[in-house]
Amino acid sequence: MSGVFENVREILARILISYGVRTQQAYAELKNMPVGTIHNWIKRGKLPGDYVVMCALDTGADVRWLINGDDAKVERKVNASHSITGERLLEAMQSSGGKVILKRLMDAYGFTMQKQLGEHLGIPSGTMSAWLRREHFPGEVVIACALDTGVSLYWLATGYGSMYPEESSLADSEDGTTKVIKYFLTNGQLVENGNWRGDSSLFLEDANNQIMVDKGGDIFCLNTSSQTLSNGTWLISIDGIQDIYDVVRLPGNKLKISSESASFECQVSDVTPKGKAEFIIKKIR
Repeated sequence: MSGVFENVREILARILISYGVRTQQAYAELKNMPVGTIHNWIKRGKLPGDYVVMCALDTGADVRWLINGDDAKVERKVNASHSITGERLLEAMQSSGGKVILKRLMDAYGFTMQKQLGEHLGIPSGTMSAWLRREHFPGEVVIACALDTGVSLYWLATGYGSMYPEESSLADSEDGTTKVIKYFLTNGQLVENGNWRGDSSLFLEDANNQIMVDKGGDIFCLNTSSQTLSNGTWLISIDGIQDIYDVVRLPGNKLKISSESASFECQVSDVTPKGKAEFIIKKIR
């Protein structure tokens, strides 16, 4: 596997259709990159798989259609159903490189050794070692794995959501409850741990944007669509390590961030918001 797609013009045309733009310049502006980058793809005849993954998750376009133009197998959607799109999606993918993405690829195939993955996909061991050194996100391999195994492309690319796609990440039942994906917060990372079900009236906004995070027995319902930091309790990523903090907005685009173990001030740009707490269920101690 080369890590790139070579039928660049055809794929690029379908990417533009998916985003609803007509020109390469408009697409470049939408993705906040120089249009020269796109021109280089065409000149070299190679398009990175990362951008195909991003388009599929951003827009809901079927990845098979994006790659092959196979309308017989596509059921295109008007909007993506994932709560993380655009710039936050790119950040999630960029933080999923190297060892992290390799682990998810192996889990998807059920392999226990990197050698098995390499032999199955025809990837030299040196290439996978380079992924680890460079924290590389191999977009084409991620797409191949999703098509090979049926696992969720969203889960493979970001680590969020269920490993296997469902009709919806949530389910409203006849008894008035709603199912939400649950995570443990462990060693600065979210680890999926089944689902949490609660009264539907607890979810004031679209429950598709909610996740439940268990930190030391306390359960935080987080709205992952919240992106602008404001006063409240937040799941925040600092240098790739996630934790839950109380946040106070200060003048000068600064934040006061505090938890049981730390308190400090920083610039808004120093942290990445992952979700704001809608409600908290405290463990009785």
